[in-house]
Amino acid sequence: MVGSKQLIFSLILGLFLSEICLAGGEKVPVDIKHADQLKYEREGEVLIAQGNVDIEYKDMRMKADWAKWDMTEEKVFAEGNVILYEGGEEFHGESLIYDLKTGKGILTKPYSFLDPWFCEGETMIKVAEGEYHLKRGSFTTCDLAEPHYRFTANRMKIYPKKRFWAYHTTFLVKNVPLFYLPIYRRSLKSVPYGFIMWPIGHDSKKGWFVLTHYNWYVHPKLRGRVYLDYIEELGYGKGLDTHYTFGPAGREGTGFFYGYFIDENPLIWNETRDRWEHRHPPDDPHIDRWKLHVRHKQRFSKDTTALLRIDKFSDADFNTDYEDEELWRRFLTREELEDQSPEGSLSITKAKPDYTLQTYFRKRINDYVGIVTEKVPEISFDLNRQRLGRSPYYWDCDSGFVYFHQAPQGDDTPGDKEEAAQADGHLEISRPGRIGWLRYEPTIGGKLFWYNKDSYTDRNRWMGNYELRFGTNTTLYSPIFQPRKIQMRHLIQPRLTYYYSPEPAKSREDLLSFCSKFSTETDYIDLELINRLMGKEDDAASARDLATFTLSSKFYRNREFIGMEPHAWGDLVGNLEFRPIEKISFDGEAVYDVNTGHFNKFSTGFGWTEEDWNINLGTNYYDPEGGRRNLDIEIATAWQINPKWKIDLYDRYDCSKNYDSTTTWKINDHHEEWRIAITRDLHCWEGTLFLQREWKRVGKDEVTMFLAFRLKAAPKQPLEIPLR
Repeated sequence: MVGSKQLIFSLILGLFLSEICLAGGEKVPVDIKHADQLKYEREGEVLIAQGNVDIEYKDMRMKADWAKWDMTEEKVFAEGNVILYEGGEEFHGESLIYDLKTGKGILTKPYSFLDPWFCEGETMIKVAEGEYHLKRGSFTTCDLAEPHYRFTANRMKIYPKKRFWAYHTTFLVKNVPLFYLPIYRRSLKSVPYGFIMWPIGHDSKKGWFVLTHYNWYVHPKLRGRVYLDYIEELGYGKGLDTHYTFGPAGREGTGFFYGYFIDENPLIWNETRDRWEHRHPPDDPHIDRWKLHVRHKQRFSKDTTALLRIDKFSDADFNTDYEDEELWRRFLTREELEDQSPEGSLSITKAKPDYTLQTYFRKRINDYVGIVTEKVPEISFDLNRQRLGRSPYYWDCDSGFVYFHQAPQGDDTPGDKEEAAQADGHLEISRPGRIGWLRYEPTIGGKLFWYNKDSYTDRNRWMGNYELRFGTNTTLYSPIFQPRKIQMRHLIQPRLTYYYSPEPAKSREDLLSFCSKFSTETDYIDLELINRLMGKEDDAASARDLATFTLSSKFYRNREFIGMEPHAWGDLVGNLEFRPIEKISFDGEAVYDVNTGHFNKFSTGFGWTEEDWNINLGTNYYDPEGGRRNLDIEIATAWQINPKWKIDLYDRYDCSKNYDSTTTWKINDHHEEWRIAITRDLHCWEGTLFLQREWKRVGKDEVTMFLAFRLKAAPKQPLEIPLR
């Protein structure tokens, strides 16, 4: 650091130079924020700064060991540990020439971190505001001095915070070149951008395949992908998806559409030859297969929203046949892919604090789906439960109107559709109260239904009846007890609700089968008993449930109506949730049929999580009357063996054979699905060896094996090499 005399000299010199620069009224002074030594040469109007130099000029800031400011040429020269701060980025180098008039400059031996990329090169030239050219550069996400992998490029164009282009690019692992790209483009924003070839592999059924897509990005509110796939035995697939947002805040529209098409050469399993073969003769081998998904949400105001959904397919088996490809794209969830009855719908909802008004349209748009009841439209009005003036009574009202269209599968002829209109209204009044520790709520209400016709084509069919409901509940608390360091309390919450509604004067069978709402006879008691064990540790902010056990069933007073004579009890359902400590969990559910005296189904799930490993065990048993028994056992575990290695195991095991429930129980040692994944930490990469086997009803069991390499920082998509 400078002494006090040198510091005073620097300040005086800085003020003097500022006066020189401002004398003409045109130049903006360079702000020398710090320097160990300053020297001014009046003859050439040159200022030399040395030692911890820190200079600012407009939006540019520079640090270096040595710097020279040429006031005549209006240039700054810097050498030694140069750091240039500009455009929100930080560039390091050996020397810098910066033109103050044009804002352009040259930095030698540059290197920088452009999140998430580490970039370096021979020289970097600033050619315009927000644009830099890097010669003989390289870039990687590996932060080692000698990176595991890198890209080298003859030249690069860098647009900080936006993107960069690399020309004549070679990808190297260590010093071994693996592939070459004439042009490579990457986004420096938080969205994927550019060309992705993933995965490349072989399938025993479909042959060799290459799945590629291009991420395009216009704006945070408009982005998507273009797909181009090659599947050896099936053909070429093309697709497009787009995510969009438009409109002002509070009235914006958001959504996406996704379409995919393949001119397929279909395959069929030949049991005689034990292999997959092309189904069609050579002269006409191809069929068109495609899909379309549309989602749109439009806000008209803070309380009015519209939702549009369209799922259109060429056939019912598209998602099944291309499940792997769809999952690799990670565009749709597995639940969406397993939806076997997609439809088209539009709803417009106005939600106020006191009421909800909705208009809903449902249309069948896939002919292969079975009979679908269309609603064109359905209008519903639901008045939220409100207090009746200042009285202790509450009232609730809802009503609706719907016009049904129903057509046979694959037939869109309007004349063949069954049509009917339905209107309904429901009003109820309740009076909650309590007697000591017992809470109660009696309710009386009525339902009214109108249909423009019935199954005999009679007009204006009316039906309705009244209904009664009486509910009671309470909570019983035990005294607080404290084993070890946990304060505990046991809660018992019994609930009983009685429902009654007389048999309507007109038979339900007189109505068309697809009418969704109707009046029915009701006469049963719903019982529920909840046991909760709550605990609070000394250092915890609040109590939590340690265990919850619930028993529920229904007692039917009208035995003939439900066909359960001489028994009137419904299924006994038990649920258990057990969380003794944060690391351990257990969940169980069982359904016991009191009429037959056996369990219809039960399921359990046990989980234990530690810092380096976790394990989950589950069972699922289902035994319908006269149907097929099913007992699946699942186990999943993950073990972080050490900081470098991790293993994941999963197995789903079927303990039942395809026998009726009346036959002898047998175990057939059948694995429905199992998989193993071994992951190796490669510093900036993760490598995973994946092996999976799935049981198939048609053809051989499918075995999948692939090797995946994923960059931890970028790109977001993994590079995978599947082998089957």
